[in-house]
Amino acid sequence: MGVENGRDKPLEEVVYEKLKNAILTNKLPPNCQLVERDIARFLNVSRTPVRVALRLLERDGLVAIIPNRGAYVHQGTYDELVAAFAVRLVLERTSAGLAASRIQEAQLAKLRRILEAERKAYEEGDRVEAYRLGATFHNTIAEVSGNQYLAQYVQDIVEKTERYNIFYMLNDPHPSYRFATPDEHERIMTALEKRDPSEAEDAMASHVRSMQLQLKVFPFCPPADLSQITD
Repeated sequence: MGVENGRDKPLEEVVYEKLKNAILTNKLPPNCQLVERDIARFLNVSRTPVRVALRLLERDGLVAIIPNRGAYVHQGTYDELVAAFAVRLVLERTSAGLAASRIQEAQLAKLRRILEAERKAYEEGDRVEAYRLGATFHNTIAEVSGNQYLAQYVQDIVEKTERYNIFYMLNDPHPSYRFATPDEHERIMTALEKRDPSEAEDAMASHVRSMQLQLKVFPFCPPADLSQITD
């Protein structure tokens, strides 16, 4: 397999994006070793862009590079999830309030289309697509806020926390569970349509807390060892 070296992208950036996407979608699972030589051979590139890409992924917190051992896909901890969602709560609450005060009809229509597609994806059981659309919904609200720095920070933190969501989704012991996300997104949408910053902030904060609670016991807590039950 080779990589398409776009005219406007350095080769290391192309390799970085391919590896990053594979990690975020759990195609390269936690603790998986990333061997520089093998990646270079598989993508038909030299080892230099692979080395740079791995360093960039280490910067993102997606890869751990251990001296004398190599690079591994980072295994997130529950403490890291809590820290990430604490940041996400502050950023997204702010972005929702700002968006409610300045959103235009065309932007509302765009968000409505995203929500309709997301709900359809959940109904059809396509949770990968539903999660992708959910991230798009959040990032679009941040863009509407009008603050380019806030929008970038939201995109970064959504990306980091969505990795936990993808891992949860791929290992969920209850795949038929009815997710509350579409309804929670609908409440955010209603607040935006009303141009009510306070309501939008509260709806977004409630949703972010709900997402964190969904991940509270899985995958960070191991299944119960029933052999330990005694009379």
